[in-house]
Amino acid sequence: MQSALRDTLPIARSDQISWTKLTTGATTGFRAIAHLTNEATLFAGDSGTVVRSSEGFFGWQTSSAGTSQQLNAMAFSDTSSGWVAGTKGAMAQSTDGGHSWASKSSGPTTSLNAVVSLGGDTAVAVGTTGAILRRVSRQQPWTTVTSGISSTLQAATVTPDGSIFAVGNSGRILRSTDAGLTWSSIASGSTTTLYGITFRDSIGLIAGNNGTLLRSTNAGTSWSPVTSNTANMMRSVAFATDSIVVAVGMYSATVLRSTNAGETWAGVYTQDFSRYNSISFVDSLRGT
Repeated sequence: MQSALRDTLPIARSDQISWTKLTTGATTGFRAIAHLTNEATLFAGDSGTVVRSSEGFFGWQTSSAGTSQQLNAMAFSDTSSGWVAGTKGAMAQSTDGGHSWASKSSGPTTSLNAVVSLGGDTAVAVGTTGAILRRVSRQQPWTTVTSGISSTLQAATVTPDGSIFAVGNSGRILRSTDAGLTWSSIASGSTTTLYGITFRDSIGLIAGNNGTLLRSTNAGTSWSPVTSNTANMMRSVAFATDSIVVAVGMYSATVLRSTNAGETWAGVYTQDFSRYNSISFVDSLRGT
């Protein structure tokens, strides 16, 4: 998860209901996550810190992304090549599976909140004031793409058909079907800030402020609200299986679980009162 726990990670056990704290040894907060294999996981966060485990959430090693900025996002195109992005345009690249990082210029000093990889050398990053950056080859720098909006974009994801969705403030949803070159707006029916988005086949789910959860059954063409039974800020949502989904929030360790692909939700008790920024699953049983 793009975890807000400072030096521990909540790990899902067997049924996405039970959670256990594991210590990473880092003293910073985490905000971005990437699972490279069933055993290799990376987290990135405050002060340019990156931690990596090759032992299934044990044996953590700490490295730096070559920046003191807060890292908000991380994405890998394969088990070797990846990017982290953060505040003031901070960006770094790894070519060895996250063991080491080299700071790279993104161009603008706009804070970046999400980065996605489309495979190969193509990647897209989004951030404040509607900023969208795109990179298509190792020989070319990151370039600015017109988003058509000025609202901050908070999250992005790639769908199974290769489309990119970005969500953000004022209920904004953007979609690109040409690898991030052009973008179109989709009505969300909401004016609140949207913080997280995920897809499993044609089912899409969005998490947002004030307990907002949106659901699509047509690959993101249209969205409808679903009842979350909470007014807390929901920061992230992820599928564990085709039917089981977990959403997490910022206050009182808010964790919601659905067993019907996001149609209905119930709260999960985690025995912890930290703030959760994000969630991701390695497989159907293990998540952070």
